[in-house]
Amino acid sequence: MITFESSDTFLVTGAGSGLGEATALKLNALGATVIAVGRDTGKLEDVRQKAAMGENFHITGFDLSRTDEIGTFVKGIVKQYGKLSGVAHFAGMSSLFPLRATSLETIREMFELNFFSSYELLKAMNDKRLKSPDGCSVVLVSSISSMRSFEGLSAYGASKGAVDALVRSSALELARSSVRINSIVPGHIETAMTQQLAALQSDEYRQEIEDSYPLGAGEPEDVANLATFLLSGTSKWITGQNIVVDGGRTLN
Repeated sequence: MITFESSDTFLVTGAGSGLGEATALKLNALGATVIAVGRDTGKLEDVRQKAAMGENFHITGFDLSRTDEIGTFVKGIVKQYGKLSGVAHFAGMSSLFPLRATSLETIREMFELNFFSSYELLKAMNDKRLKSPDGCSVVLVSSISSMRSFEGLSAYGASKGAVDALVRSSALELARSSVRINSIVPGHIETAMTQQLAALQSDEYRQEIEDSYPLGAGEPEDVANLATFLLSGTSKWITGQNIVVDGGRTLN
């Protein structure tokens, strides 16, 4: 069984709901100290109330789309809570736009949060002053939209494809600094973000999505379990991987 010490400190972004919330709570329940980050501190406080070890669950408000401030933000976190054993980056955005209706402004906004924030966090964790001397694991979140074609998700899929490329292209360089990096590539999981998209889709389309998953739709805990494994020493020989968690969807 995976367990952590309170000296194992993890930064979890997008922790106010969905995948980030589930991962932050699981890490904390297994003994780790968690710094939960999100834009809405009210939601973060609600999550903290669910924490098994509330004294080791800390919250802080920050907008990850402010990418030029991420390095300074992480330094402040380390100064307050100590060096980081890992980062799980779940903050992101998704919008449903057909190609003909997608503006460059929309694409830039999506890449800012989905890709450039990942890049800046990775740069920060390559600084030996910010990470644990025992090494560091960074987990990014992607999507099977980076691998499969879905109508209206070209910009989103492209931003997640960039995340997967970042994982593969930076793994060797980071390994020299004892930093591991992997991405989780989930299929359809019921979260607040996917429910917002569902409101824009027809009942027939949503039923088609559900029918295309051999093991059914996923839950946030399915991703949290893998994120926890990748952040732990149990996965110390795994880096540079884009790991699909989709209930068999990409087998169709």
